[in-house]
Amino acid sequence: MGAWGYNSFENDDAHDWLADLVDGKVITPIEDALDAVLDDQDDYLEVDVSNSAIAASEIVAALSGRASKSVPKPVVDWIRSKPKPKASLRNKARRALVRILGDNSELKDLWNESPDFAKWKASVKNLEKRLGS
Repeated sequence: MGAWGYNSFENDDAHDWLADLVDGKVITPIEDALDAVLDDQDDYLEVDVSNSAIAASEIVAALSGRASKSVPKPVVDWIRSKPKPKASLRNKARRALVRILGDNSELKDLWNESPDFAKWKASVKNLEKRLGS
């Protein structure tokens, strides 16, 4: 899985996605990552897609003024010049997290086999809460 911890940015997929995000000037990769989770509700959700969507959701939370302490410094710098996201984007991020925590998710299945499953799930739930209503 390429993970070294249960937090949102503690995996290779999130770091790869973040590198692509901060190299660009636009926020469209955020929508793309969330849409990849939400577009086909019937498919088994792959781990890399889920990890990218969790990282994107963290960026949405950070843009909303509710950043995690684990947001990498280059991302914090990138965020400073970006607008606050619309409520619809925060809602999309929350919906993506619900899907990732659902029954048809490889990432959830992999974490379910780990002794840190409860910590991972609490981390995702905390993110969902920081996205607000």
